[in-house]
Amino acid sequence: MRVNIYGRAWKPNSERFQGVGGTQPMLSLILAGALLYITFVYLKQQNARERRIETQRDLPREQLLPHHYTSFVEVENKLWAATAEGARTANWDTARIEFRNAELQLVRKNVQGLQEDFAIGNRIFAVVMGHSPEVKMLRQLEWQRIKIEFPYYVWHRLICFRLWMGQVSPRELRRLTEIVATLAYEVRSMLNVFERGGNVDFVDYLVRKC
Repeated sequence: MRVNIYGRAWKPNSERFQGVGGTQPMLSLILAGALLYITFVYLKQQNARERRIETQRDLPREQLLPHHYTSFVEVENKLWAATAEGARTANWDTARIEFRNAELQLVRKNVQGLQEDFAIGNRIFAVVMGHSPEVKMLRQLEWQRIKIEFPYYVWHRLICFRLWMGQVSPRELRRLTEIVATLAYEVRSMLNVFERGGNVDFVDYLVRKC
């Protein structure tokens, strides 16, 4: 063993990097595990997509597009009817009202329907963006998607937190519904443009198979 000019022992490269080789098997295991997980998730998504396509094959087109958001007025009326007369004030819309389990379950079902609407609309929106022929149009679609997606997740998380606390805010529920309704309008507008352009098969693909 040689000693350098500072008096410290100098080790050959083979000795200094002897421990590095021990990390390679561990790294290979981590990469293999990550690859296996990604493959599992991909196959699971594909199976879910195939099952969804199979179950939607005979459904009318209207049920394959966002439609749960249209039931908000009915839900709001039921909440109003279930609200005690003393709580029916001018600021009822902005109040945080505690309901019984039946009304909370009604709101949870409505929020779940809005979540399904958003998933459908967002999926169609993404496929349309992938077929955008122009960069400028792609940027416009992406910006429009962000303006819808970000507030949706904010209001959705807030409402879920309220439900966990046993409370409902009609104003917050209305705001989430309006966001989903905006997405539904954008999706239907794009589909109408494609249909007027003679791309009926592509519209059917977007609605039933994407």
